[in-house]
Amino acid sequence: MATIIRILGRSGCGKTTFIDKLIPELSPLRVAVIKHTHHELNSPTKEKDTGKHLAAGAIVSVGLGMNSAEAFWQKNPPDFPEMIRLIENRVDLIIVEGGRNIDLPTILIGEEPPDSILKQLIACLSRFPPISEIQKIMPILHALVKNNNEP
Repeated sequence: MATIIRILGRSGCGKTTFIDKLIPELSPLRVAVIKHTHHELNSPTKEKDTGKHLAAGAIVSVGLGMNSAEAFWQKNPPDFPEMIRLIENRVDLIIVEGGRNIDLPTILIGEEPPDSILKQLIACLSRFPPISEIQKIMPILHALVKNNNEP
């Protein structure tokens, strides 16, 4: 079962940049990222078949390839627990970007967003943390994954 952590911070603090720097440092772990947002997501472009299906009125459009897949829901998307169940057995670590109302082990970047749950703080980092701050928390992350996968 995958370890789940959350990267939390206010809009524009560098969460996405941090995650994009963190993922290569986590190799060889299999990592998934769930972007949890309160904003509407853009559906695939109409140039792609999946986008054409959505534009035609499909509620869900899924593309399955030999080694990859994509899915987009226009209505009634899976909730957070459903999405976790879908991917947890395929990866070692799930990183949730955002999700201020989900209680998870958390790396806080910059200031805490308003109305967020913050009970399981792993680390507090500055806005747009440099690679040196990422390297400092690597032992903590590897220990979390290891402890979660021990019998």
